[in-house]
Amino acid sequence: MSELSELFEGANLMTPEILGYYGTKEFAIELSTGTGIFGDRIFGVTVKVNGESDYELNRCLHSKTEAINYINKLLDEAEVEL
Repeated sequence: MSELSELFEGANLMTPEILGYYGTKEFAIELSTGTGIFGDRIFGVTVKVNGESDYELNRCLHSKTEAINYINKLLDEAEVEL
């Protein structure tokens, strides 16, 4: 289990399958997947800043590529701000 996974507790109802963790302890991102309400596959990006959820940065996306691109954008911006 990743050290970052300890920052994320419990299963996400919509996207319970964890695909990975990214970032640092100060800026942690969880990528997960599941089935949307219409039966389509969705990808959840959950962001925690200093251990707290940042609901403005969390996203539900409809492709893994979109999710990875969003995560890379967040990580790039975080490096500039850190």
